[in-house]
Amino acid sequence: MYCPHCGIEQLEGARFCHQCGQRIVAAPRPSAPPTPPPPLGTPRMEIPPSPDGIRYAVVGDDSPAPNELEGKITSTFWASIAVTLFCCVIGGIIGIIYSSQAKTALAKGDIHGAIQANNTASKWCWASALLFVGLIVVYIVVAFLPFLALL
Repeated sequence: MYCPHCGIEQLEGARFCHQCGQRIVAAPRPSAPPTPPPPLGTPRMEIPPSPDGIRYAVVGDDSPAPNELEGKITSTFWASIAVTLFCCVIGGIIGIIYSSQAKTALAKGDIHGAIQANNTASKWCWASALLFVGLIVVYIVVAFLPFLALL
């Protein structure tokens, strides 16, 4: 006797499957048990090579294949938050948006999209921080200009 849900052979007289726990209704034995899914980590399909010539494989557990580019992506999320809190709100928020897009692209396995979004977030963070420093310098110069005229 086989479980109609998972196809595992059961002991005669069993009322519940010892594998999946479903109730077993006495049914005629199927001609062949269903094929089990492939083990985790085995490629299901192959994706054509990307423009850089690297092949990415989709594996059985739907996680992206390890890639040397994945380790080179550093998150700019916390830098974007710091820029938002201490420097320029608009630039920091744009950096947060691009940082989360990079994280989403990385989770989907889109390495190049993650790198592009992460680089854009980094540019917004640096531009906002440099703008803030420039404005502070201009403020200090303008604030102390009358005192410099007295010298």
